Amino acid sequence: MKPYLVALGLSDALLAGPAEQWSAHARCARALDATPPWLPALCRKMTLDFASRWHDDFRHVLAEAICSWPQFLQAWASEHRPYLRYYFVESPRMGARPLALEHCALPDIPTVGAIADWLRLDVRDVDWLADCRGREASAADERLRHYRYCWVRKRTVGYRLLEMPKTALRTVQRRILRELLEYVPPHDAAHGFRARHSCLTHARQHVGQDIVIRMDLKDFFLSFGTIHQTTPEAVNILNFEGIFLSPQQAKALANVLNQNVSQYESAFGEIRLEPKQPGSAIQ
Repeated sequence: MKPYLVALGLSDALLAGPAEQWSAHARCARALDATPPWLPALCRKMTLDFASRWHDDFRHVLAEAICSWPQFLQAWASEHRPYLRYYFVESPRMGARPLALEHCALPDIPTVGAIADWLRLDVRDVDWLADCRGREASAADERLRHYRYCWVRKRTVGYRLLEMPKTALRTVQRRILRELLEYVPPHDAAHGFRARHSCLTHARQHVGQDIVIRMDLKDFFLSFGTIHQTTPEAVNILNFEGIFLSPQQAKALANVLNQNVSQYESAFGEIRLEPKQPGSAIQ
């Protein structure tokens, strides 16, 4: 193994914890599965010289400093050359927020485990509530499902399906709403389900207008953004803000917040929201 690769592994071990000499020494000893005599001095020097830059972005700078340290180079001339036995993987971090969310007081939840801690749940409970394995669709016993379903007659024609989350899921959903989604500012044109907003506040914006057009998008859920008509038969929908998560986090949160999609599609047909081709109409 080349010296720089070993130095890079040691820099990852150093940066995996605080810039404290003895904890850094313990991590490096774990990475090497040994305690060579030069290791304490190396950890002392690195924690002192780089304490103000103790961040993953400086891992290569730290690795170069280790490679240029005389005692580390002397170790490669000895019979017992340094060799990495264990690797410290870089801890996941939240990505940069878009401008619309830059100043929002949102929690840092970079992993599914962090989501579980934030929700004060075990990871297995999050997996159960999110139904990531799709078992709820085949659960014959209603007690194993997270929703209760009820059909009610509409005031006009037909019926509407009510999907009512049970206590455990409802508690989680409300926490996500109160401590995460409510910090994401909605568009000024949105008046539904907002505090101090109603159909009256929406109507006031149109008072005195010569023409008011009323539209209703049937079964078009969870779409936030702007719509531009590109051709007489097609529209382009652009999201203007959002919360960026890893695929695992997005799936867990989406399954917690939404009803079972397979059940919906079996009753109402396939949900298709993606354009077939660039410029084609959204189905």
